[in-house]
Amino acid sequence: KSSNQVKKYLDCLNGIGTCMYYKGAFHDAFTYLKRAIIETEALLGKEHISYSNSLNNLSSLQTDMGEYDSAIGYYRKAVDLELAHGEKDEGIITVYNNLGGTLEKRGDIHEAIRYYKKALRIQRELPDGKIINFAGCYLRLASAYLKLNEVELAYEAQLKALDYYQDTKDVDGEFVRNRTMTSHWNLVEISMELKNDSAIEVYAQRAVAMELKFLKTLSSRGLSILGEIEMKKGSTAKAIRYFRDKLVKQKKQFDGFAQHPALGRTYAQLANG
Repeated sequence: KSSNQVKKYLDCLNGIGTCMYYKGAFHDAFTYLKRAIIETEALLGKEHISYSNSLNNLSSLQTDMGEYDSAIGYYRKAVDLELAHGEKDEGIITVYNNLGGTLEKRGDIHEAIRYYKKALRIQRELPDGKIINFAGCYLRLASAYLKLNEVELAYEAQLKALDYYQDTKDVDGEFVRNRTMTSHWNLVEISMELKNDSAIEVYAQRAVAMELKFLKTLSSRGLSILGEIEMKKGSTAKAIRYFRDKLVKQKKQFDGFAQHPALGRTYAQLANG
């Protein structure tokens, strides 16, 4: 095979795996993304920069499967490969952010922030840094700061992220819409910490309206946050309905992954209700 044919073949494997991932078909996604790793090693070798992309894709899936340690191991290999190639571009920014995201989910919040800040620093050094990438860096920082109860820092970072998303030329694109919804849910959680009831209502309404318009349903995260809002109001019955709807949705998404940590958190919410 020519180098161009090899690249197209690997792009197809990664592309199919990524599509399956976004559809929630994790088993099929794993099959294709793992195959992409194996084929990249065989056809291009572990030192080729394309190997970083394959590692990054599989790691993203493993993170959502709850296999954090394995994902982090692959991400670190991708970081080493990017640095070995002297890369200081969007590739290393993506890997740093994704590695930080997995570390954050594993509970290593301070280390996650360190990688988010590395990504942001490189982003600032790029002469043609894209607005949307700045938004992504601040979005992740906001999430991490909130977990550390650094509420004001979280609020500041999240507002910056939302401003960047609203300024990007891709404001009507699916990716930016999804990140905008995430930003609104983040602002709901931050406002809950700040005990700002009016802000909670405003951002929750915006998030719900966007999800129903574009997703035609409420996300697991949305159901979770709405349930927590009702719990704080003392409306236990309403909260339990949200948590049960969330559990039904997650069981479909994580079919075959009975030990997924997200399911455990939902069961805990139901128990507390």
